[in-house]
Amino acid sequence: MLRDLGTIVRFLLDRRNRELLRTVHREFSKDRDYSFRSMVRALWRVAKDERIVPFFGSFLISSFLPPVPSRAFMQLFRSVPGKASLFREHAEAMRTAPISMYVALTERCAYNCGHCSSAGRTVGPELDTAAVVKLIHELQDMGVAIIGLTGGEPMLRPDLSRIISAIDDRSVSMLFTSGQGLDRERAGQLRKAGLQMAGVSIDHYDSLECDKRRGKSCAFSAACRAVAALRSSGIYTMVQTVVTKDLLASQCVWHMIDLAQSLGAHEIRLLETEPSGKLLCLPQTELLTCEERSRLIAVQRKANWSDRKIKVTVFAHTESPQVF
Repeated sequence: MLRDLGTIVRFLLDRRNRELLRTVHREFSKDRDYSFRSMVRALWRVAKDERIVPFFGSFLISSFLPPVPSRAFMQLFRSVPGKASLFREHAEAMRTAPISMYVALTERCAYNCGHCSSAGRTVGPELDTAAVVKLIHELQDMGVAIIGLTGGEPMLRPDLSRIISAIDDRSVSMLFTSGQGLDRERAGQLRKAGLQMAGVSIDHYDSLECDKRRGKSCAFSAACRAVAALRSSGIYTMVQTVVTKDLLASQCVWHMIDLAQSLGAHEIRLLETEPSGKLLCLPQTELLTCEERSRLIAVQRKANWSDRKIKVTVFAHTESPQVF
């Protein structure tokens, strides 16, 4: 964080951010239980182990939240009942819409990942373009601030650009992909359609081990090319890695961080093994323990306070009691 002091200063001096803070303060002040000091303390808890980065003219504190200032952030702020005080409704999570929603565009995928969360679903006909666009409009009208497009492999949808273009600036548009078929030309089309963020899955820094975990040869090289293509097209690019016990125990998670930085990614998301899909009956012993989750959280803290350029995000930190 200290390394990015210039970005932090710009964030604090941005007139739009000061106006946003005044708006939030004015609304929250209607509740006698609210104090400005508490809000500042809460903001510090959220931001202190993050790396604040520029994002399309705004600032991204966490990729699990919309950037500030933005219309998408105001979508998040207003998506509460509004019957009592906004402060109390936010504090008690009385939301009228989720912060984020993820739309599985297809069950098709050329890979066979050992941790696939899509496996086991009943496969029916895919929604056509008009139905997906209608769904996106309904999610935005509901107040969803982040809309993620996933699968299966969403790159297999020929209408992907049309679907992305249906997401207006009330929500952040985000794509999750293995990188299959994502070259510079396709990345440019997605950016032109309005895509803002993309997460590319890379499961290991060793190409052979990554291909093994993905169940397909050349999966590693395809993902690396996709990261480069997305970054060159001006899309905020993330590498997503499922941190298994062996990656964490061997400290190889740091090799993953360095790989993502060398590829030019803006951010690496470190996720956890989850009992879903192929891992639905995963033994409890294969899940990260509380102590291991704490160690993973410490990775984010150490990385973001270091001189590394890449932003490191750990979901275990995002949902931790310390943040809330």
